[in-house]
Amino acid sequence: MQHLSTLLDWIRYAASRLACADIAYGHGTDAPLDEAAALVLGLLNLPYDLSPAYFPARLTADEIVALQTALDRRINDRIPVPYLTHRTLYGGYEFYVDERVLIPRSPIVELIERGLGPWWQGDAPETILDLCCGSGCLGILAQLQQPQAEVVLADLDPDALDVARINLARFRMADSVAICQGDGLAAVSGQFDWIICNPPYVEAAEMDDIAAEFQGRLKVVKINIDENEATPAKFGVRGIPTLMVFKNGKNVATKVGALAKGQLTAFVEASIA
Repeated sequence: MQHLSTLLDWIRYAASRLACADIAYGHGTDAPLDEAAALVLGLLNLPYDLSPAYFPARLTADEIVALQTALDRRINDRIPVPYLTHRTLYGGYEFYVDERVLIPRSPIVELIERGLGPWWQGDAPETILDLCCGSGCLGILAQLQQPQAEVVLADLDPDALDVARINLARFRMADSVAICQGDGLAAVSGQFDWIICNPPYVEAAEMDDIAAEFQGRLKVVKINIDENEATPAKFGVRGIPTLMVFKNGKNVATKVGALAKGQLTAFVEASIA
């Protein structure tokens, strides 16, 4: 890789490799070149709108190793770029993300920018709840749009709330936005003018995509426990959805709770490796 020494070299090289790989896009990019730029600039902690004047800049040996490793993981393990760089743009702002949360891409941000119009006709909200907050991005964006409001972030998953705390600190909201852990509305008390909720889910089509992507390596079986009442007790299923990976007839990995496509792919890949 000695002949790949500059920013431009690596963006071009990554774009070429991505174009030849059968991978899906959708986390802020829709083409190999954009994906390559997001990976290279993101991993090197450079602004996404970096001036082309810096593209001839030479990379260090450590940076080249890191880029090669990340590119291989993107292609071979199907890890989404935001999980590799821990950076994602949403609603015009940059947020921290990792595998503990979904990568934000909900159109709810557009509603927040419009003040939830035309459905909200009242005065400026005084209280806002971001339910199933994950990374906290929706609640943070709501606070930016409605600075007069008291905002609360709530989630069942303590790991997701740790990510939300990282983002609150980055936006200097750690002391002004409250965090609650618990199951749904049971986690909070009082009334809210706005309740924003983008709960995690997995569409049947995404499971079909997983089946196609791992064809020959994995067989995907979906079970409706309402129609198979003995199954939950047999396998210790206590939450829905539950994803279980079996290898040589033995359960080698279990994941409870909805996952995004990238998280599903990463979990399956790690489980069958």
